[in-house]
Amino acid sequence: MSLNSWRARRINKLNDDVSEERLLKYRNEIYNGDELKHKKPRDLMHEILCPWDTDLGLPNWKCVLRRCNDCPKYSIPYEERGTNDAAPTIKFHVYKGIYKCLDHGVINVPNGTKKKDVVCQICQSMASKKDRIRFRKELTLLTKPIGIFHQQYLHPLIEKVAFHLPHVIMLSKNYCGKMRKDLLLTRPNDIVTRRDYAERLAGKFNMEIQSQHFGTTCSLSMEGVSVEYMKENNIEIQFHSHFADKSDPNAASTHAHMKVLIEELYKNKTLVENTGTIWEFTDGCAKQYRCAKAVHLLSFLSSLLKVTIDRQIDAPGHGKGFVDGENGIDKSYLAMMMCMLQCPEVETQERRMQAATMIENASTSFAEECARLCSHGDRKTGVKRTRKDAKREKEEKLKERFIMFKSMKMLSTMT
Repeated sequence: MSLNSWRARRINKLNDDVSEERLLKYRNEIYNGDELKHKKPRDLMHEILCPWDTDLGLPNWKCVLRRCNDCPKYSIPYEERGTNDAAPTIKFHVYKGIYKCLDHGVINVPNGTKKKDVVCQICQSMASKKDRIRFRKELTLLTKPIGIFHQQYLHPLIEKVAFHLPHVIMLSKNYCGKMRKDLLLTRPNDIVTRRDYAERLAGKFNMEIQSQHFGTTCSLSMEGVSVEYMKENNIEIQFHSHFADKSDPNAASTHAHMKVLIEELYKNKTLVENTGTIWEFTDGCAKQYRCAKAVHLLSFLSSLLKVTIDRQIDAPGHGKGFVDGENGIDKSYLAMMMCMLQCPEVETQERRMQAATMIENASTSFAEECARLCSHGDRKTGVKRTRKDAKREKEEKLKERFIMFKSMKMLSTMT
């Protein structure tokens, strides 16, 4: 139940139980005339921050960091302050950390208990058995007095929103992204890149046996990178896809992909050595910034290939963008190709997928096969339409796609 729905039911109940003066006071704390004061969590966030700067569209950063002494305090309506057993209750969902013994179920422990201190009493009583404990956040339905809900759940959450949302706005395409994009227009040797990993694509082929389907299928790692650059006073886009049989979405994989990308950009003259800057955007994955290896490899790459790299980390929880769309299109196409498999004796089947994971005594590369299909002419430059769409096609910013792959054989050679 949402808090506003709970309040509406509460007002209907109070109509018969309390004086008109008390009811009017409660309504004035919740409503502005006939409109709710807090339709969304961000409306409640404004109640604990100083007024925002109207020109910037952002609050003072001391308020965001919760270091401002002038920010208003979180105010709970008088009718919602009860914390005892007689107080009205509210039901709500929350993701709660749960410890479970894999053999005996849920283990109830006080909040803040560390995993090393959690034991299963049943496993302990069986000297021959070692307890196996798992921790996971699970969606939990709770029923609490309304005052406890405000103090222990809603107020801490609004504090997090007050910290998080201004960061999302500041790092969005309308603020920092816009400034970096405007800089590209004045520096023709620079490029803007945005990279993102897609979820791994599992190989689920038509007509495969059941034992191959469960647990032993091949899979594909995919990272997409869009490259924006100036050409004849216009912004054009290239899209680079990196496919791999085995590649974790971490700093080392990103470094390997960036090296291939920069060398390709040097090769096709999109980037000029010693003169250009790469203005890079990446999402809020902690492995890209809370990682000493990521900073070290960026410095190494900049020195090795003689290029300046300026990386911006977006706030977590950003929306979907161009890179996510292109990755999604590739995944949908490859999933469709898994139902259109090659026949062994037919050789003219370049638009069909090879499903065999072994050829004679050698392993095949799923990444290489996916790269082959995505590199086909119609996939690389886009399907061309009729002549009446020629003007629209000419104005498209995405001019070319590049597909790179890294097979298991190549990985074993590198190691």
